[in-house]
Amino acid sequence: PQTFQLLRIALVQVELLELSGVPHQRRRWCAACLAEKAYHRSWWDIVAVRRCPYHDLELVDRDIDNRPVGWWWPRFDVTKSGNELAGERRPNVLRRGTLAAYLLMRMGYEDVWEAPLLDGLDATVVIDLCHLVGRLVSNSKVDAIPELTSRTADVGYRAMSKDRVHLVNVIARWVKDNLSSVEIDQSYSVVFGWAYDQARSLSEASAKRMLLSAFRKVHVAALTGNRAVDGDDNGMVSLTALAADFAMDRRGLASLVSALGAVGGGQRGKRRVSFDTTQMAEIRREIDSLLTRVEVGELLGICSREVS
Repeated sequence: PQTFQLLRIALVQVELLELSGVPHQRRRWCAACLAEKAYHRSWWDIVAVRRCPYHDLELVDRDIDNRPVGWWWPRFDVTKSGNELAGERRPNVLRRGTLAAYLLMRMGYEDVWEAPLLDGLDATVVIDLCHLVGRLVSNSKVDAIPELTSRTADVGYRAMSKDRVHLVNVIARWVKDNLSSVEIDQSYSVVFGWAYDQARSLSEASAKRMLLSAFRKVHVAALTGNRAVDGDDNGMVSLTALAADFAMDRRGLASLVSALGAVGGGQRGKRRVSFDTTQMAEIRREIDSLLTRVEVGELLGICSREVS
């Protein structure tokens, strides 16, 4: 047991070093934590942690005179000039819906809970994912990468903290609330813009596949008008393969998909999307209901070759 405990402590410290990034030249602290007891918490050094997960206060690195506190100063209750570092006492409750709380759990400071999409990833990849998704769903559609705030990472963590279906539905709501039909009728790389580029740059291949797959599913659902977005990765078929299966021209099928979503635009032929089994069944029903040129001619009382 003692060997196991020492090994766990060592692994925690390795993960802490990975999360710390560039070492801080001055201290950061939570004033409410210091009000409870004046000592340094090691997780204050994690760059990605911006708010205290126990007191919901933003970590600070300057005293009331706007002066930094260097590591050379030995005390944690007051500064050299006598300024108090501690603030008012606040309720101490772990906010599990935050990225900071999840990281503390991963480091062994809290009891374990599950976050299926994140648990198998390195902590640094978890941070990158939560920052990316948080920036996306916390803002409207913009061309530049949005600013990272102290709340952004928590929004991303809550989107990523459950299963794939939950993640897809969160992104689908963002698309519905922020994109017009014309904007949707483009390739999914254009629809998600900077987020697509960031996803492709993720260092972990499995994380990259997961997020790009979610983007594709959301895009296809928006194009087809299908609200039942499937979060399973199995059974996805590309537009090209689906066109071959239906014996249709790829551009013609792309136009049909666009029509199903009641959207317009001029880039249908450039779209690269995939479809799950539910969406394929819906497209097949629509194709089966289409009239042939002969049937249209008979209904209109004209020769079929006059039907364009």
